Amino acid sequence: MESDWFQNNSLQLSGGFPESMVLLDCETTGGNALRHRIIEVAALLVEEGKVVGSWQSLCNPGRALPENIQALTGILPEMLRDAPTFSDISYELSELMRGKIFVAHNARFDFSFLKNEFEREEISFNPKQLCSVKFSRLLYPQFKRHGLTEIIRRFNFKISKRHRALDDAKIIYDFFLESTRLFEQEEISAICSTILKNPSMPPFLDPKEIRKLPKSPGVYYFRNDLGDLLYVGKSVNIKNRVMSHFNQDYRNPKDLKISNQIKTVGFEKTPTDFGAQL
Repeated sequence: MESDWFQNNSLQLSGGFPESMVLLDCETTGGNALRHRIIEVAALLVEEGKVVGSWQSLCNPGRALPENIQALTGILPEMLRDAPTFSDISYELSELMRGKIFVAHNARFDFSFLKNEFEREEISFNPKQLCSVKFSRLLYPQFKRHGLTEIIRRFNFKISKRHRALDDAKIIYDFFLESTRLFEQEEISAICSTILKNPSMPPFLDPKEIRKLPKSPGVYYFRNDLGDLLYVGKSVNIKNRVMSHFNQDYRNPKDLKISNQIKTVGFEKTPTDFGAQL
């Protein structure tokens, strides 16, 4: 990252954002956090609204790099051959993030990879999470899509290396900076507070969908933004069972994949668990 970009004193976020944050992005060999590995990780360190430093590293995943990932990221096998493994950088990275709010675009994805990578090194990793997808959805409800590509187009942001960790992390900061210009501090603070209180919520799911769920037996349904059925489940306590999908989704690739698509949660109450099973 260019030094004049993150050292420019005119770039300062709203006081509604957390005081100490690490804006992070990972590139990986695939979408399964248990089976695939990180190939690049980068972070912007933000204190009191200003970027005070950056950190980045390629990671040798110890396995073949799929051709589709090479095409997407521009990262080639020869670039990773002599790169450190995640184990090599794990302590430095964990210390870098200690005590800071963890920020990522679709934070559950990056968190799931980091959580599993750190667990392999027996390093505890349980930061408070601020998802910039949720931030976009709550602050800009007039827009249907909130992926990083859509945000780049929405604000005409400039990016030289899309799907490279540091460049993508910089876009999150640019997005927060643009939001600082458009919204009052109180609005931003309220949105951040809502997200931090519900870190495991899927990025596209309105919190009202959870509040309406009963703590009683029945069947529940997960649907995407097109109304397509993603999953059907049953439980003696619908609300608790639905939340359990999200609280541990980083351990289950199927749950994580579904979580990233859920738009609505429907339900049907039954008198007993036996009725739900029927």
